[in-house]
Amino acid sequence: MNKKQTLEKLKNLKILFETWKIPALHNHEVNPWLEKWSRENYLYFIMTCSLNFQRISPNTWAAALKTWNDDETQFVFFPEKVINTDDEILRKALLKHKLALQPNKHIQIWKTIMQTWHKYFENDPRNLFKKWNYEVENILNIVQKEFKKDFPYLSWLKLSNYFLFILLQYSDLKLKDTYKISIIPDTHIMQATEVLWILPKSEINPTNVELAWKKLLENTEFSPIDFHSILWNWSRNNFIPNV
Repeated sequence: MNKKQTLEKLKNLKILFETWKIPALHNHEVNPWLEKWSRENYLYFIMTCSLNFQRISPNTWAAALKTWNDDETQFVFFPEKVINTDDEILRKALLKHKLALQPNKHIQIWKTIMQTWHKYFENDPRNLFKKWNYEVENILNIVQKEFKKDFPYLSWLKLSNYFLFILLQYSDLKLKDTYKISIIPDTHIMQATEVLWILPKSEINPTNVELAWKKLLENTEFSPIDFHSILWNWSRNNFIPNV
């Protein structure tokens, strides 16, 4: 299939999604509806993203909301509190509502990222964006490469682009070059990439999928991230309707 035909399919999918012909999962990223601009809102969404891998995504968000709404566990979303909390107390709090599922690995990921916010960004993730001028390329370079060890798992290709995508939906974040945010190469997106014949099954992996979408949409009106929700929900609906 050539590029023109593929772009036509994508335009059709976009119309189908916008007219509710592709069912969307409601109440997915459940949250406490904090002020979009607030530090707490940024922390809630970024930190939940940091543990949202290799698990059922809606369950992760549901666990995060329960953790926030519980007076005994809400402290886990505040770097200045986490860094002074005993590991066993933090473990108990993160496991209580199943925000963390792995009692060692997930707790260590959470604590390390919280230490990063405290040490380098004055306990406020918004300073990451201010410091690097709201430019996607700079921010991804910091998270994926220069500060990689300080952002365990969040530095991965999938999660680093995912948390930016989520913030664009649920915070007041404005980035200068959103077209540089990769499509999120999760299972659904990789399957859709194969179904659309953008890549053969033998070449499907996160890096190849990211590059293929970037190349496909280069010099078009679209950005890769424009299609994440569309393809994610289309895959969940068993690629119905057909395009």
